[in-house]
Amino acid sequence: VKALCEEIFETEFGFRQALLALSGVGLGSRDDVVEHVTNLFTDSKFVSLLRDAEDIQTEEFLDERYGYGGRIDIRLDGTPYDIKTTRDPDEHRIQNHAYQLKLYLFVLTLQNLGEGELLANAVDDVRGALIYPNTSSGTPRIESVNLSMGDIAEFIDQRNEVAAGRDAFAPPSPYDRNCDNCQFAVEEWM
Repeated sequence: VKALCEEIFETEFGFRQALLALSGVGLGSRDDVVEHVTNLFTDSKFVSLLRDAEDIQTEEFLDERYGYGGRIDIRLDGTPYDIKTTRDPDEHRIQNHAYQLKLYLFVLTLQNLGEGELLANAVDDVRGALIYPNTSSGTPRIESVNLSMGDIAEFIDQRNEVAAGRDAFAPPSPYDRNCDNCQFAVEEWM
C-alpha cells in the first residue's frame, strides 16, 4: 500500500499538494501524505467499507443549481464520505465539518428528489460520514453524520436571512472600496 501511495503521489497528487502546501492549507510534507493515506487504506474498517461496496464513486461535485458548491470525496453505495486532513480534531472542529457534510447531504437529497416526492419523506434516512485519517493513534477516526428536517429548516432559514439582507449591499463593482472614478458612485452606498 505504501509503495502504491508513493507512486500515485508522484504521478497524481504532487502538483496539487505542492500548491496546497504553498498556500498553507495542505500538509507540509510528502511523508505526511503518504503516512496518512497508508493509515487509511490499511485500516480494516475502511478497507471493509470499500470491499463491501457495490458502487464506488470518487470526487463527485455537487450540482450548483441549488446554491451550494462542494465536492464529495467518496461515495460508497450512495453514502458520502468526506475525508478530512485535520489532525486529532476536537469536538468543535468535528461539528463544523459535520455541518458542511449536512449541507452536502441536503444538496444530494435535492438532486435525488423525485418529481412529486416530499422532501420530508426523502430525509428519512440520509446519512454520511467524516473520515479523519490523521490521528495520533494511527487509526483513522470515522464519525457518522445524519441529516434531519431540523437541519434543513436551519439551512433554509439561514439562506433566507442572506437573501433578505442582500438588498442592503451595493451591487458588485470593479472599482476600489471608495468607488474612485466611478460615475455611478452614490453617497448612501459609500
